[in-house]
Amino acid sequence: MEKTEYRAVIKFFVLEGLSATEIHTKMVKVLKESAPSFPTVHRWVLDFKRGRTSVEDEPRSGRPKSATTPEIIEQVYDIVCKDPSLTKREIADTIGISDERVLHILHEELHMKKLLGKLVPHSLTIQQKLNRKQISHRNLERFKQNKTDFVRRFITMDETWIYHHDPKLKQERLQWIEAGSSAPKQKPLSDIYDYYESNPLEFFTGLPKTSSVPAKKKQKTSNEICLNIDTLKIFIKFLTMDWEFYGYTMLNITPNDRLCDDTFNIESKAGSGLTSIVYVLNQNNANVNNDTKRYVIKISTNDEYSDYFKNEVKMLEPLKQSQDSINFKKYFENIFASSPTGNFIIFENYLTRLTSLTLIQSQQLINIIEYLYNCCIIHRDLRPDNLMLDYSEQHLKLIDFGFATTYKIDEMPKSMPIEGAISYAGLKFLDYYFGLLSNCSDNFLYNYERTFDLQCAINIMMYMSDDNIKDRMISIKKELSVKARVLRLHHVWRDMKHSNDNYSELLKLINSLTEPPNFDAIKREIGKRLVFKN
Repeated sequence: MEKTEYRAVIKFFVLEGLSATEIHTKMVKVLKESAPSFPTVHRWVLDFKRGRTSVEDEPRSGRPKSATTPEIIEQVYDIVCKDPSLTKREIADTIGISDERVLHILHEELHMKKLLGKLVPHSLTIQQKLNRKQISHRNLERFKQNKTDFVRRFITMDETWIYHHDPKLKQERLQWIEAGSSAPKQKPLSDIYDYYESNPLEFFTGLPKTSSVPAKKKQKTSNEICLNIDTLKIFIKFLTMDWEFYGYTMLNITPNDRLCDDTFNIESKAGSGLTSIVYVLNQNNANVNNDTKRYVIKISTNDEYSDYFKNEVKMLEPLKQSQDSINFKKYFENIFASSPTGNFIIFENYLTRLTSLTLIQSQQLINIIEYLYNCCIIHRDLRPDNLMLDYSEQHLKLIDFGFATTYKIDEMPKSMPIEGAISYAGLKFLDYYFGLLSNCSDNFLYNYERTFDLQCAINIMMYMSDDNIKDRMISIKKELSVKARVLRLHHVWRDMKHSNDNYSELLKLINSLTEPPNFDAIKREIGKRLVFKN
């Protein structure tokens, strides 16, 4: 379904009087994985309730048509003549006009069109894959009819030709040509294949068969030909091009995402989650060893999460420009490059995930919270997975600013949609959220306080220093119902407040803080009251 169709469905259900939760549940039930996320549904429900009627995107500001001047037209023509494979965005960025003006000049003024260069494809078409599948099934039937005769008809080899370089993707092979011209021809590259030798796969084996003869005579042995079933399975998988068998992963990157002009190679996969896949990168043509600097690329799993990626880039800018910017590289990851469409972010350092916190690291976490506080930013997604260790700096770092937001001091507490991690939030937040879920509210907003992240930080310290709390929290993750999960989380932190005097005193200190909070006093109290693993 298109975006406008999703929005029309949401608008209809709003008119029916359904809440955002009910609408999202219905859409997930029908559309499964293609259903929009709850934040998207919730945002449109609010818009329609405020009186919005259109399901189309708001009109965007563009450049005036005065950009179509003889000088601009001549510049576009010169650029296209030099490199016919450039995209409209690349041409627009070079000249400094909009994509729409570039298309207008190419089609209406220069009467040009874009055609695909002729090149023998290296990959199979859908029809070719279907043909291979049919042939494989026919061969399987022949094998069942006569195993011996089937094996004799096959010739196996121990070589493999592996395609390792794509000279140009289909999108990149499109070229601008003048009206009436034929499709451009493209010279094939001679070095697009490399030869690799693999271990031979035995297609059939000979099993010894002993004949029964009198004891005085010699035993006669003969070999019975048997097909190697494992090899047959591999061969069929190869013929049918089963992507699951080969473990292919489709990354959410477009041909326009240049990825820094092939500066990097993917070294290994570092992890994955709901919104992103993370890979470790090393620089191209560099020897991979312990001294080689490693980068990290975070790729969105779906276009729906691109806003979170763009928000992360946006939030790191004011942190970098802070008066205390000398500590920025200590506390946060610096961005090396990012996609303007929100498809990926490349970070400068490879960090290590933490499984526990030391006293020094806990005090570093309070320093990070103080840095955010002074920059008027709430992270809203504080959790153990977002705390990393930079071995080169020997310092704790906070990552993932997708849900972060800025605020003005006079607007606090700030009303915002409930997003991010909730497991380590305070009792006030959990109690309020449970009330919304119990009343089936369609208004999932919370008045975030300036000290929201500070409360989360204290709870994370308790989680990472107390195995009992960790076991209870892990068991809560198995709950399918959000309402049941929130209730059990409330019980965990309520019980901790009543049974642990040190934790209770830390909460009292946070609640009694004046403006601005005395973060040094908090660090001293943490050192006195909490016990950390070495």
